[in-house]
Amino acid sequence: MKILEGKKVLIMGIRNKWSIAWGAALSAYENGAEVIFTCSSMEKEEKIKQLMSEIPGSKYYVCDVDSDETIKECLNKIKNENGKVSGILHSIAHANTEDLRNDFLLTTREGFSHANDISAYSLVAISRIAKELELLEDGASIVALTYYGSEKTVEGYNVMGVAKAALESSIRYLARSLRKG
Repeated sequence: MKILEGKKVLIMGIRNKWSIAWGAALSAYENGAEVIFTCSSMEKEEKIKQLMSEIPGSKYYVCDVDSDETIKECLNKIKNENGKVSGILHSIAHANTEDLRNDFLLTTREGFSHANDISAYSLVAISRIAKELELLEDGASIVALTYYGSEKTVEGYNVMGVAKAALESSIRYLARSLRKG
């Protein structure tokens, strides 16, 4: 028996075949999981469908995480069409190109807010809404991906490092909140 046999895993943030989310999806599938994806509306539908063809039975939903309303609509649709899930992988991050390429000192207020909203706050919103909708099975896990650039400065990572540090801190506080029931 495979370790994820009979489990439904929601992988949020699929972009392309080079994304970490895609590698996680393949691994989950190879270990027996039913895989459900989300992607942003900015991703090309043909590209996502082509990826999905490599994982028989997988499904995808568009979920723009810059709005609690669209997150709720997406997660509600996933629950209605698939039932509860065994886990959620948050593999969502975005920063404006200029805020990654320019010196960190030149990061704009809007760019700083955007990177933190999409890359960190979205996990808080997804977790809260998933709990409200009772999307998660008992014992389910919520996992997020981070990077070394949250702890040390990495050339060209800039505002994303700050956002990943916020994500890591959010995870600790979410664990405490979700543990309360």
